[in-house]
Amino acid sequence: MVKIIVYICLFLCVAAPAASQLSYIDSLRGSLDKGTSDSAQIKLLCNLAAIYAEARPDSSFYFGNELYQLAEKKGLGLVQAEATLYLGYGMVNLGNYPASLEYLFKGLEIASNPKSEKDQWRLNMQLTPKQSRLTTLASIHLQLGYAYNADDNTRESIMHYQLAKKISEEIPDKALTSQAEMTLGLGYLNLKKFDSALYYAKKASAYNSTALDYTRLYRGFTYNIIGDIYFKQKDYTTSRHYYNKAVEESEREKNYQSLASASLNLARLYNLTSHSDSGHWYAFKALEIFRSTNTLTGLRDTYNLMAEIYKSENSMDSAYYYLQLSMQTKDSLINAEKIKRFQHIGFEQQLRNRKINEDQKTLRNRYLLYAMLGLVTIFLVVALLLARNNKHKQKANVLLQQQKEKVESTLSELK
Repeated sequence: MVKIIVYICLFLCVAAPAASQLSYIDSLRGSLDKGTSDSAQIKLLCNLAAIYAEARPDSSFYFGNELYQLAEKKGLGLVQAEATLYLGYGMVNLGNYPASLEYLFKGLEIASNPKSEKDQWRLNMQLTPKQSRLTTLASIHLQLGYAYNADDNTRESIMHYQLAKKISEEIPDKALTSQAEMTLGLGYLNLKKFDSALYYAKKASAYNSTALDYTRLYRGFTYNIIGDIYFKQKDYTTSRHYYNKAVEESEREKNYQSLASASLNLARLYNLTSHSDSGHWYAFKALEIFRSTNTLTGLRDTYNLMAEIYKSENSMDSAYYYLQLSMQTKDSLINAEKIKRFQHIGFEQQLRNRKINEDQKTLRNRYLLYAMLGLVTIFLVVALLLARNNKHKQKANVLLQQQKEKVESTLSELK
């Protein structure tokens, strides 16, 4: 899937043209080395982590970690939570799901606590403290959804996407809601629930197709999802329409991962509908981008498709050549998958440990509640007994008073 840039980075990240991107990064790093103020350093670190998020996840992680440590030193809990977005995103892109989960749950714990709203420093001062916290919280849920999706746990990812949508509507933040709807469309597509997938994808598209905010970067991605939905339903005409729109929007916004995916989708569609010339053209376009970004899964899928195209044309030498490239790429992916499976053991153990800790916490809270109820019951019983005794004393006093008055009356008569 096209990786979704974390929401918080888009507050500050400037959409620089590709030609000036390196000089822009150099200027940011130069400013960072000049001993700027803490607030300026936080902004710079956030910007650098955002810029590297897609192309260099290791560098993004480095700057995210610098941001986390600075925020921790200054006691800025909410900025720490925002830093975990980069740390978690970097780790999941590097295939380390246990580390990603650990960082994101740290951020979730901070952002879930309303006390973090007391922070005096926020990345976006236009938001209220509560809105700032909820924005971070919703973004973390989006990241958790992405981490679970990358680990093929679609149902868990949908749960976090739904939570992100609910929180973003509470803020309210239409752009963030649109992001949640877009990812929900992808989640339901993976579950083959095409009606739900189309509903959410079109809702996202209705917003970002005219929006002037950062969601315009994901117009192509959203059109890709809609095209995939129609492709799965064998409506190839409508599918082609949305894939073409995905190519157009991705090129306009320079979202090259989305452009590569849309090109591969069109190549696959044209090959299926016996338009091999167009299939060739789009396959080579996808291949060029996947090679430049070293996207192994994209390379594998493109090599496979090109082998199929050449085989259908009886160009067996070319078909064999791309089949060999596909097999080599698969070997690289298998090695990466072995590491991933090993890490997955730790990932599942973390989930179990977290569940155990949550159950223990729930049990302790339950015992505390029972103890409090017991104390309240004891106090009520004591209070009732005291009230009952007091009432009896009052009755006895009234009776004694009446008797006294009667005796005094009798003595008065005897005189």
